[in-house]
Amino acid sequence: MNLFAEVLAWFGDPEHWQGSGGVPELLLEHLVYTVQAIALGVLVAVPLGAVIGHTGRGGFLLVGVANGLRAMPELGLLILLVLLTGIGLLPLTVTCSCWPSRRCSPARTRACATSTRPSSTRRAAWACASGRCS
Repeated sequence: MNLFAEVLAWFGDPEHWQGSGGVPELLLEHLVYTVQAIALGVLVAVPLGAVIGHTGRGGFLLVGVANGLRAMPELGLLILLVLLTGIGLLPLTVTCSCWPSRRCSPARTRACATSTRPSSTRRAAWACASGRCS
């Protein structure tokens, strides 16, 4: 039985739709967590945005922190790949080729693609430079 059929069978089982731990209860719990996270974000972001917008001070610090936090998914993927494959070129190549940095210019990426680096790195960089990676 494949995974898709198992998921459909699980959702089709009436036992999973009632009682504690049922789908409706878990869905409600998930919605509560989502609303709490959004409310906390609004309570922090709106006053900070108002103060920075009014005074014009501290924007560089807030933008720097926000950009640093945006890198966390890539760092998590890199750590996962290192744990699965070991330290080497593969985790870095996969992470950089799947999520190319917005700060990396096409000319710089082409320079990496034509350098004396290993062929897997050159192929990944060339694919990103030519716009074939998503």
